[in-house]
Amino acid sequence: MRKRGRNQRSGSSKSQRSRRGRIRVPEADLDQLREAILQPKYNVGAPRAAFNGKVYLVVWADDGSVYGKRVAPDGTIIDAVPLFLATGFSPDVAANGDTFCVVGARFGFSIQYVFPWAELVGGNGQVLTSPVDLGFSYAATPRVEKVGNRFLALWERRYSHD
Repeated sequence: MRKRGRNQRSGSSKSQRSRRGRIRVPEADLDQLREAILQPKYNVGAPRAAFNGKVYLVVWADDGSVYGKRVAPDGTIIDAVPLFLATGFSPDVAANGDTFCVVGARFGFSIQYVFPWAELVGGNGQVLTSPVDLGFSYAATPRVEKVGNRFLALWERRYSHD
């Protein structure tokens, strides 16, 4: 069996664990918190969250749109109404200082063409940029990470849907 070298990592790194963090609330309140944050209309995708040192930004997709809400570390929901972030699905979020970067995917002129996008959101809940297309079609599973003082957006590119 080969031993891992000093620079090789296994599993999730400490930075991923600390970036994602955990919202601490009593177990009995989890369902209520989930409903209060997501306020689903139709078809809610898996929520993702990032912590900027002051607040969490929780993002999710619902019926072809991406929304977000800020949540305090104690579980208090800051935004009564979800922030509309973009048209799309499969969102992810990362924090760098006070700024969050949200990435996702959206359909092009047909459902066979899927484009990755990104936009910035301030810790105050203000959308700082319009969604910017990141690449060509056939994108899947967009993700974003903080790297140094920048954001790195990644996605899979699948040429075939078969």
